[in-house]
Amino acid sequence: MPRESRQKLLIDEMRRNGVKNISVKFSGRRGFHLGVAGGGFPKEVNMNPISKMFPELPQKIAFYLSEKIRPELAKKLIALDPLLEEKMKEENGALNPYNVLDVEQNWSVRHLSGCLMRSTTRLGMPACRLTRRI
Repeated sequence: MPRESRQKLLIDEMRRNGVKNISVKFSGRRGFHLGVAGGGFPKEVNMNPISKMFPELPQKIAFYLSEKIRPELAKKLIALDPLLEEKMKEENGALNPYNVLDVEQNWSVRHLSGCLMRSTTRLGMPACRLTRRI
C-alpha cells in the first residue's frame, strides 16, 4: 500500500474529529510526518494543561487514530494483496492490519513533547511509520 494512502486515512480521521490545518512532509528515510498547528489543540483536557500530559496524551491520540483506521486499512491491504487477509486474521476471526504492519505510536518521545513544552505553533508527529512484517 502506498504510504500516501496510509496518511490519507489518518488525515481523514483527524478531520472527522475536527482537526484542521494538517500538513504533510516527507522526511526522507523515516517516511511521512503530519504536522498540526499547536492552536488546533485545547490548552487543557479535564482541567489539566496538555503540556503536562506527556507521554500519555500523544500515545492515546496515536492509539485512538490507529484503532479508528483499522477496518479501512485492512480493506485497503486486502485490495492490494488478497493473500494478506489470512495473515491479518486473529484467533477470533477479526482482521488486524497491524499483524502485517507496524505503526509508530510512541510519538511523544521525540516529536510532540518538546514542541508543546516550548509552546511552538506547530506540532510534528510521525503520521504512520509502517513497515511490512510479512
